[in-house]
Amino acid sequence: MTTAAIGDPPSLRSALLTSITFLLLLPTLSLRLSEAPPWLAWLVFVVVAGVLSVGQWQRRRLYRGFLVNHHVLPHSRWFRWLRGGVLLWPGAVLRGTGLAAALLAGLLASDAGWGLMVMAPLLLYVLRRLVHHLFLGALQPDALWLWSERIAGRLVLGVLLALHVALVLWVPQPDLSGVALRDAVVRGLYDASARSELVSVLHAAGELPTLLFQWSLQQLIADTENRWWLVAGWLSILLKGALVYLPVVELSLGADRWRRRTV
Repeated sequence: MTTAAIGDPPSLRSALLTSITFLLLLPTLSLRLSEAPPWLAWLVFVVVAGVLSVGQWQRRRLYRGFLVNHHVLPHSRWFRWLRGGVLLWPGAVLRGTGLAAALLAGLLASDAGWGLMVMAPLLLYVLRRLVHHLFLGALQPDALWLWSERIAGRLVLGVLLALHVALVLWVPQPDLSGVALRDAVVRGLYDASARSELVSVLHAAGELPTLLFQWSLQQLIADTENRWWLVAGWLSILLKGALVYLPVVELSLGADRWRRRTV
C-alpha cells in the first residue's frame, strides 16, 4: 500500500481493512481466549501489547515532530535530539501494555462490545472526513492532520462510551438484590476462571466494574437513601468503557498513521 502525505484526508480503504481485521480477530479473542493454554494467552497479550506500543511510539514521534518542525530550526543541533527516537520507547511500551490489558479485559467480560469495536474505524473515518473538510484551507497540512485526529478520536471515544453504557443496561443482569458486595465480587471472580492465570485476572478485571454497577443499581432500588454506591457504580462503568475503547480508537488511528510519511 502506498504511503500518503501527512495532510491527506483519511482513507476509506484503510478504515474498511481495519474493520474487517477487527471483525475477524476480536470475536475470536472474546470467545476463545478463556480456553487458550497459558503460553498462547501470553503470546496473544505480548502481540497485542507490541502492536499498541508501536502505535504509541509512532503517535509520540509524529506529535513531537510536529512541534519540533515548527519551533526548532532544522540546522540546529537540537533538532534531531528533540524529535525523539529510542528514548520514546519506554513510555510507549508502558502505555501499550496497559492498553492491551484493558482491551483484553474488556473482550473477556460478559458485556464485551466487540460489535462496537468493529464499527469504530468506520465511525472514525466519517468524523475525520468531516473535521478535515471543516478545517481545510484554514490550517497547515500537518496541523490539519493533528487536529482532525485528536478531535475525531475524542468524539468516537465519547460515542463508543455512550453506546457501551446503553449495552450494559440492555444486557440481562443477574439478581444481586439482597446480596452483599463482597459476595457479588466473589461470584464474579468465580465465574472468571480460565485455563490461564493471566486470562483469569483479565477476565475478573473486566467483570468487576459491571458487577459493581449492576449491584449498586439494584441496591438503590432497595435503599433510596444511600446513593453513593450508585455514583461509584456509574464511575466504574464509565472508567471501564473509557479504558476498553481507548485502545480500539488508538488501533484505528494507528492504521491510518502507517499511511503517513514519517516526520
